[in-house]
Amino acid sequence: MEQKGVTDITPLYISADRMKEAREEKGISLNRLSQIVGITYRTAINIEKGRKSCSPFVLRDIARELGASTDWLLEFSDKKELEQTAVDPDSLNERFLHIRFMRTETGKKQELADKIGMSANSWTRYETGDSFPTMSKLVLICSSLGVSSDYLLGLSDVVG
Repeated sequence: MEQKGVTDITPLYISADRMKEAREEKGISLNRLSQIVGITYRTAINIEKGRKSCSPFVLRDIARELGASTDWLLEFSDKKELEQTAVDPDSLNERFLHIRFMRTETGKKQELADKIGMSANSWTRYETGDSFPTMSKLVLICSSLGVSSDYLLGLSDVVG
């Protein structure tokens, strides 16, 4: 996944055009989507207009409801379709625990943490499910491990 100049403090926004396109294709009103995802209508408006970032959990829920890839919604990929998984998407802990295995395959914890600009302790908290990253950090983690955000958020079994 290309980082597009993402840093730890870079706010990431869902593409306004892509979110609206996917929502309209599904025939879901923004008000209905906000209810399904569990955010206020005003927040949904601001997310869709690209004025507000959202948590990885909200991104996951929007993508799942719209059947669109999180990477596509964030403009990191041209592949729109979400290759859904049989895994329960609410079991984020299982996916984040899985990054420990992926990390051991791709490098040492400290090396990867340094590459992203975070502490090894923060990485450990993500691995154990004690904490979850911001959207910017999520993208950096996915990039360092070579996995899609759909995979790490439990939306797809497709790794990259």
